[in-house]
Amino acid sequence: MMAAKALPLPDSEWDQMLEDSKSMPVIVDFSAGWCGPCKLMGPLIDQIAEEYDSKVKVFVFDVDNNKARAKELGITGLPFVTAFKDGEIINEDQIRGMPKNAKVLLKKMADRSLAA
Repeated sequence: MMAAKALPLPDSEWDQMLEDSKSMPVIVDFSAGWCGPCKLMGPLIDQIAEEYDSKVKVFVFDVDNNKARAKELGITGLPFVTAFKDGEIINEDQIRGMPKNAKVLLKKMADRSLAA
C-alpha cells in the first residue's frame, strides 16, 4: 500500500472541500511551483497526510492556478497552511512561511483540528 500523500485541490473542488470539512478536519497547504520554501513544506505536509490518514484530509492548493481564491482569502505570502472545520477556516491555526519548527506546528494544527 502506498503512503498517504497530500492531494491536489483544484479550485473546482473548493466547495466540496468545505463540505467535507464538516465531517473531517481539513488542512490545506497553499503553495506554488516557483516557491522555494513551499518545496521544503511539501514533504512535511505529506508526512502529516500519512500520519493522520483517515482522521484529517490534507490538500495542496496551487495558487498560481487559482489566484482569485488566494486573493479572496487574503493570502499574501507562501507557503500558507491553514485548517478548515465545519466549512470554516480556523483562523488560530495558520502557518505563514517556513518556520524552523514547521513539523511541530503542523502536528499541533492537526491535533487541535481533531479536538475542536
